[in-house]
Amino acid sequence: IATKTSDDGYAVLMAYCNDYLTEELPETVEKVEFAQNLDGKSLQVYCIDKKTTNSYRLFERKGIETPSEEEIKELREEGKLKPILERKMKESEPLFLTFTANAIYLITVS
Repeated sequence: IATKTSDDGYAVLMAYCNDYLTEELPETVEKVEFAQNLDGKSLQVYCIDKKTTNSYRLFERKGIETPSEEEIKELREEGKLKPILERKMKESEPLFLTFTANAIYLITVS
């Protein structure tokens, strides 16, 4: 899903899942390309997947049973949506995204 923003930028939402949101999807890498030359524009990429911005998966990986106050802070911080990539757009520099099962990416260009 792509849309043009009011500041002459773009927002693109990409998801990778099947009808049942199963975990059996293979990991895949996709190249993202824009039809227009966006040299010099600011790019930000946000992700929610098994490894990124996912408090539950961090909880599982750490084997937490009853979280301490410090672990609760860490889980809250993990759940905050923050960019995983920020850079200036360059026509010759492609954008590749790695998708795991049920991954969601938000890409903004402004």
